Amino acid sequence: MIDVTFNDSACGSLKMTQNYGEGIFRNGTISVIVSNTDGSKPTEEEIQAAQREAEEKVLLEWKNAVPMGGSPADVYCFCFSLSIGDISESIPGEKRIQVLEWLYSIYPNLEGDPAYIVSMMQRAKDVLKEVCSRISAGESVRIWYSNQPDELCGMYWFMAQLNQMELQSGQVILVLLPDQEVDEDGNVVYHLGWGSVKLGEWHRHLNLQKAATSVFCKRCTAHWERLRQENAPLRVMLNGRLVSAQETLYDDFISREIAAAADEFSEAMLIGRVLGENMLSIGDAWIAHRIENMICSGSLIPVTEPAHDSPVYHRMLKKCGNNKGCSNQASYLHQYMDNHIGKLRKYLHNSQAKDMDNRIERLRVYIDEILLHMKDNEERRCAYLHLYGVSQACTMIALKRNQDAELAAMAGMLHDLHSYKTMNTKNHADYGAVLAREILKELELTSDNETDIICASIRNHSSKSVIHSAFDEVLKDADVLQHCLYNPQFPVMEHEKSRFQNLLNEFGISNIT
Repeated sequence: MIDVTFNDSACGSLKMTQNYGEGIFRNGTISVIVSNTDGSKPTEEEIQAAQREAEEKVLLEWKNAVPMGGSPADVYCFCFSLSIGDISESIPGEKRIQVLEWLYSIYPNLEGDPAYIVSMMQRAKDVLKEVCSRISAGESVRIWYSNQPDELCGMYWFMAQLNQMELQSGQVILVLLPDQEVDEDGNVVYHLGWGSVKLGEWHRHLNLQKAATSVFCKRCTAHWERLRQENAPLRVMLNGRLVSAQETLYDDFISREIAAAADEFSEAMLIGRVLGENMLSIGDAWIAHRIENMICSGSLIPVTEPAHDSPVYHRMLKKCGNNKGCSNQASYLHQYMDNHIGKLRKYLHNSQAKDMDNRIERLRVYIDEILLHMKDNEERRCAYLHLYGVSQACTMIALKRNQDAELAAMAGMLHDLHSYKTMNTKNHADYGAVLAREILKELELTSDNETDIICASIRNHSSKSVIHSAFDEVLKDADVLQHCLYNPQFPVMEHEKSRFQNLLNEFGISNIT
C-alpha cells in the first residue's frame, strides 16, 4: 500500500506512527510553554513540573498506541502549498518555484533559498514518477487529506494526475480527516490538517477510509481544472466547497488583531493571535506577507529589525495613526497609481515618447511591462515608488559627484527588479545583478563595460557597511535616500542613519521636517 500526504509534518508523523508503541520507548526533546494568569514569571519548579507532566503524557500515549504497520519507504509527500499563488501548470514547475521562493522568503534559512526549492521540486517530480509507476503496476494508493486548503488542493491535483491512468476498482483509497472530533476524554478536538494529529491517534482514523469511485476522480479533475483556469491568488474552503479567493481574504482578521493591540506590538505575537484565535487554515508566511503589504502602504512602521537568523516577523511594529484612515489613504493611492500607470503605458506603447532611442526610457518601458503584471496592487505600488525613486536619486547624486548619470539612472531602475518580479528578497542583490545583465543583453542597451559597471553596483548595493567604487556608492546612497525620504515622518532605520546624515551634509540640508 502506497500512502500519500500533502504536508511535511503529516508525512513525518505517518512514518513514525507505523511502528509507534513498539520496541523500546525513546523520549525525544519535549518543549513546554508555561504562563501564569496573573502575569507573574513562572518559577523553575513550575517549569520542571510542567516538563514532567508533558513527558508523562507522551509516555502514556506511546504505551496506549496501536502501531499501524507498513514501511516508511511507502509514505510519500507532495508539499506544494497549492492553495497559494499560480497553479496554471499541470505539473508544478517554474511558476510554483517562484511562488515558493516568495512565500518562504520570510525565513532566513534553506526554505527561502532558490537552489533548495529547485532541488525540492525536482525531488517531488521524481517521486511523482515513482508513485505513478507503482500505481500503474497495480499497487493500491491511500490518500490522506483534510479540508485544510493545501491538503485539499493537493488531493484534487493528485486525483487529476491519477485520472490520466487506467485504475482498477478500489485501487484508490481516501481518508478524509474530520474537522472536529470528540476524544476519549470527551474533549472536542479541532483539526487543521493531518500534521496536527497525535502519533497515537492515527490508527483511529483507519475506519474512515473508503474507496474512491471513478466518478469522484473525474469530478475532482474537473474541479481542479476550473480552479487552474481561474488561477486566483488563494484557494479556500467556503460553504463546504474549495473555491478561488482574492489575496485580501484574511486581511480583516489581521486588522482586527492590530486594532486590539497596543500602539507598539510584536509582529510574531500578532501573527500567533491571528492564526490561533481564528483557527485559520493558512500559514504564518502568508500572514507575514500581508502585514508586509500594510507596512508598504504606510499603516504600520517597523521599529526594530529581526536577528539575521530569525524570521522577518520577529520584530516590533508601530501603528501609523488611525488604521481606517491609513487603509482609505492606501486605497486612494492604489487607484491613483493604477490610473497613472495606465496613462503611462498608453503614452509609451503608442510610441509617443519624445525619444524612444533614449536608453533610459527604453529600459523603463521594459520594466513597466514587468511591474504592470504584478497581481498585488500594494506590492506594485511599492515597486514603482522605489525603483523610479532610486533611479531619480541616482541621477541627482551622480550629477553632484561627476559620475555617469545615465548609467546610474539605469542601475536604479534595475537594482531591486528581481525582488519585485519574483516576490523574493533572498540574496536579492546577487540575483538582481544576474537579471540586470540578462535584460541589458536582451535589449542591447549597453556595451560590455557599461553592463559590468551597472551589474557590479547592483551586486554590491546591499553591502552598505562596505565602501566600493564611486559609482557603486551612488546606487547605495540613492537606495538609502529613497527609503528615508519616502515619508520624512517615518524614523530612519538604524543601519541607514550614518549614510543618510552624510547625504544631508553633502547636499547642505540641515532639517527635512
